[in-house]
Amino acid sequence: MRAIHSHFGLSHGDANRGEIQRARTGSGRASPPKFSKPRCVAAAATVQTTKSKSQTMAGLLARLILSFAVWTLIYIWFFKSIKIIDHLVSWFPSLETPLFLGLALVPIFLGGSGLVRKSISDILDGIASLLSNITLRHWVLSARLPLSSAVEALLTYLSVNLVAQAFPASFAVVLPDQLKMLDPNGDGVLTGTEIEDAVADISRRVLFAVLTTFMVLFFLFAKSPPQEIKENKEYRPRRKTWLFRFWRGVVDRRGTAVIIDLFMTSVAYTVCVLRWFQAVGVEPQTVLAFGGVGGLAIGLASQSLVGNFIAGLLILATRPFSVGDEVHSGEMEGIVTSIGWNYTEVESPLGHDVKVPNANISASKCVNKTCSPMRGFDVEVPVRFPADGFDGCQAMLNGLEAVLNADDANKEIFGGRKHIEPVAAHFKEMKLTHEGALPIILVEVRLENIDIDDTVEQRMISKVNVAVISYIRGLGYSVPGLEQKI
Repeated sequence: MRAIHSHFGLSHGDANRGEIQRARTGSGRASPPKFSKPRCVAAAATVQTTKSKSQTMAGLLARLILSFAVWTLIYIWFFKSIKIIDHLVSWFPSLETPLFLGLALVPIFLGGSGLVRKSISDILDGIASLLSNITLRHWVLSARLPLSSAVEALLTYLSVNLVAQAFPASFAVVLPDQLKMLDPNGDGVLTGTEIEDAVADISRRVLFAVLTTFMVLFFLFAKSPPQEIKENKEYRPRRKTWLFRFWRGVVDRRGTAVIIDLFMTSVAYTVCVLRWFQAVGVEPQTVLAFGGVGGLAIGLASQSLVGNFIAGLLILATRPFSVGDEVHSGEMEGIVTSIGWNYTEVESPLGHDVKVPNANISASKCVNKTCSPMRGFDVEVPVRFPADGFDGCQAMLNGLEAVLNADDANKEIFGGRKHIEPVAAHFKEMKLTHEGALPIILVEVRLENIDIDDTVEQRMISKVNVAVISYIRGLGYSVPGLEQKI
């Protein structure tokens, strides 16, 4: 038996376990091993995912190779055609203009047909689909429009210069006196060579400005938060990097992140504008000099606008309130729905959208009822004591406190909320009226600020008033205005 076991690669223990298994199943064969169904499903899903990812990567690699081959052939053909045209023109000068004009149509067709934009977008979309990192995927997708537009700008640059080369060397036109300023050498005769040189210089400067613009556009797209963070405020990555905290701050309109975002945007726009000024021949020093004078004039003419803007920066930096907070500031009262550079939008208790200038908020006291851990309110109730009944005032106040602090009252009036301080009742003052002195009872309520807005607070104030008046009248005291039974 041991020899048979050894022949089939089984140990003596394995054979015994097989015999025991056969005895349990009641048959001569051992039951097949049982696998966990969830484990099999997970393994199959993993294999399927790996297979799908491999197919996607293979397809992307094929598209990359095909696109590279096609554009390489177009590049070789295009510049080879220029050399061939130069040789043909040396033999047949009359063909210079039609050949260069015909070749200039090729870049225009490639750019205008959408082939460039589609091929670049497909490649970048394929690369992004393989990336699991949200930041890298966002940056790759941000490059679609700027990169395709930059390539189209290069094709346009080639077309324009080819059109300029279509002018034969013998071309010459005498300019009138009013247009002599267009002649580079000032002799009043515009030649084909001068046109070609002027177009090359101007188009080169414009191309650099356009490429700078698209680089700035890519920077603005890349620094903006990804869609995953914009649409899902609960999204949290495995590791919170400084870039994620910056994007989260921009989405939540947090002060430091918003100011940094504004600064980077301003720098990007400034670089772009200065590059365009250089393209049209204006030096940056001149722009900055006139910009300082113009900025001073504009600042003096729009002090309120500048004041609101600076106040908006202060609000974003100090964060006295955030979107969704219930605030009271001057005449403003309601829930903040948006914080802008010049105005803060608030939804009033009546449901109206109110735009409040930021300067008004900064100049007045601002009470944020949402961020405070405590929500408190006071209730004043006048009471009229009967003759010689004031001696029981303290006992009445003690009894009122006991009633309002009872468990039943906490559930009925305050919704079971936790009291930071017990409800307190005081004799506040004697108010003089035309009927004489009128005592005022003050009830102080201090609750934990959880799920309490103006509507809930007004309901609790109403219930406290009803409870106080009912207790006072139950003791035989009267409330001015309620002496008659209803």
